[in-house]
Amino acid sequence: MSSASRIYIARFMLLAAIVLGMTWGNELNADVLVIANPGISVEQLTVEQLSAIYLAKMKTWPDGKKIIPVNREANSEIRAEFSGMVFKEPPEALADYWAKLKFKGEKPPLIQESDNSALLFVQRIPGAIAYVGKGTPLNGVKVLLSLPLKQPQ
Repeated sequence: MSSASRIYIARFMLLAAIVLGMTWGNELNADVLVIANPGISVEQLTVEQLSAIYLAKMKTWPDGKKIIPVNREANSEIRAEFSGMVFKEPPEALADYWAKLKFKGEKPPLIQESDNSALLFVQRIPGAIAYVGKGTPLNGVKVLLSLPLKQPQ
């Protein structure tokens, strides 16, 4: 291969990387992606709204559909990271909160034990919302929020 061909290929690859970065930006750099069933009526969420959903303070989407939040198992690394970013606390800190709500008849978010099971649940259940790690294929879902796990120094 000639050096001119190599330069052409290198420039093409650089341009492709720039275009893909502009297209997927936040999702490629995020560590946790908040996903929802494609039938929901919103296109994005704030961290405050996400917190309200996972604390059972926001129970319906704007169109009136029931929100069905999905958590990962309590000891998973992604749940610890999600809780730190959204609630600024570890998952264990919310145990008392949910114990009180359970006493009042509220149900905590459902549990799925892998990114793939959370993804499949969200794809199939209207109103569902979950979070998955980067690298999870995002077929058949909406990405509502990208959460970086590490704060800039």
